[in-house]
Amino acid sequence: MIYTHVHPDLDALASAWLARRLRGGREEVRFVSAGWEGPVPEGDLAVDIACGLKGRADPATGRVSSALRLLLERPEAEPYREPLGALLDLVEAQDTTGHAVETLAGPGVPEAVRAHCLPALVEAARRSLGEDLLLFEWASVVFEGLLRLRREREEERARAARARWFGPVALAEGRAAAELFARGARAVVYHEGRNVGVLRAKDETFHLGAILEPWLRARGLREGWFFHPAGFLACHGSRKSPADRPCPVDPEEIARRIQEFLGTGPEHSRK
Repeated sequence: MIYTHVHPDLDALASAWLARRLRGGREEVRFVSAGWEGPVPEGDLAVDIACGLKGRADPATGRVSSALRLLLERPEAEPYREPLGALLDLVEAQDTTGHAVETLAGPGVPEAVRAHCLPALVEAARRSLGEDLLLFEWASVVFEGLLRLRREREEERARAARARWFGPVALAEGRAAAELFARGARAVVYHEGRNVGVLRAKDETFHLGAILEPWLRARGLREGWFFHPAGFLACHGSRKSPADRPCPVDPEEIARRIQEFLGTGPEHSRK
């Protein structure tokens, strides 16, 4: 059994989720008063409650050490410390100030960001779901997704390391664009099953449709391609609309076509 307090906040939800994950993922979670004094039965665990793992404010700084931090300090949680580092920063900022986004990003955060960040989404879900257990299960789905996204980013780094370069253009198998842009790519060509696509870096202004559409049309290979009107994406099949047949153009040809347009230019950073 895992205990946490009723009306769970972000720390309680994240701590109970991680505690259950560390203990096999099947334990029941029970919600009690924040003032519950226990005792906690042998073999059970209480998080974000005074009789269990409960963060305390440092008298000198006022900084709160969250229950999530205390849980992550346990030896069995070592594999989660780095993947959950950003979530921990958010939880502790929320515990310390009640305004995590402003605390981390500074004043003047746009309303569209402040009102749709994780702490705000927790409060929105609370109003919709009502019951603490339903809120916890919803939050657990979110935390699991965040953990998987982090692991996918590690896979992207591995794919980026295997990418081939054509001047400022990178060619990768699978999605690795964010990592390749960080390494200096101006455009990324990727192939994923039958899908083939091209993305440009966010600071670039060239139009991928203007580069590729006439070239493909002249070769009789225009069919099946989508060109985003803003010019940052061109693809033959996508996750939203998978290609029903292999792309008739070799991704390397596409990379070389864009390289030809951009020119090799100076040596680019490939961190």
